Amino acid sequence: MAVPNTLRAWRAWADRVDPARPARLTVAERHALNGTARAAYDAERLAWLSTDVVFNTDDVKALTRMVRVATVRNRVDSVTARRAIALSGASTLGKSTAVLHIGRRYDRRSRARQPPALREACHPVVYLVVPAAATPKVLMHAVCQAVDLPWTTQRTTAQFLTDAAVAAMTDLGTSMVIVDEIHNLHTNHSIGAEAATALKLFAERLDATFVYAGIDLPGSELFTGDFSRQITGRVVVHQMRPYAFGTRTQQATWTDLVAACEDLLVLTRHPSGSLVAQAGYLFDRTGGSLGSLRALLADAA
Repeated sequence: MAVPNTLRAWRAWADRVDPARPARLTVAERHALNGTARAAYDAERLAWLSTDVVFNTDDVKALTRMVRVATVRNRVDSVTARRAIALSGASTLGKSTAVLHIGRRYDRRSRARQPPALREACHPVVYLVVPAAATPKVLMHAVCQAVDLPWTTQRTTAQFLTDAAVAAMTDLGTSMVIVDEIHNLHTNHSIGAEAATALKLFAERLDATFVYAGIDLPGSELFTGDFSRQITGRVVVHQMRPYAFGTRTQQATWTDLVAACEDLLVLTRHPSGSLVAQAGYLFDRTGGSLGSLRALLADAA
């Protein structure tokens, strides 16, 4: 499925029925299937390997708690800056997966509280990806794209796009905006600083909780340059780190993750629990990255 950075794509992803785990057949049971049924079963198993199963890790728990606190605080009418959340970490750690999961859960809960007649017209969550080397106009175009507003003309200004996006999100009842790849805003350059300022002014005009995600944000230009003074006081950062394997507690945590990933595999000949003995090897192969571990085991399966 494509990145859900439009209203239609987000709604399709948020409403998608979670895939059911296929039954694990024995070798004899699989061979007993006819050719068509066996091919369908194998296709179902392959599809299952690529599903967006999210583990309730400490990072997911912490992010859920931070977002819950921020959204409660931001419901209070105030003319001052609202609290925002930022998720930082190296690549392959699962930042996008985590914020999408949080956003999807928030979307479903928010719409469930609406009267049935209003649920289809309500869009509590908007997800957008910051383009590389974005100018204010390009950035606000990405925002408009996220709410299915068309790119009108080349003469359209960033201010016009901002006004249109704010009006659209207000009408849609948007109360959470997820901004991914926020590290693409290079504020030590004039164009990047202008784009970051445009995003800041846009956020100030919208009654919504902003959730940012990006690579190594505390050391990025956005959080260390001259622009940082405008945002660091209103953004709470959660740093995702690779898992470690030094202490017994760390080894036990990583081994539990290996076991959880292994439990997702639906293989006929694989002895359950056999990957736990390979936890150290799998740590060396993946550097303690859960995303890399999932990918490695899925590819092998």
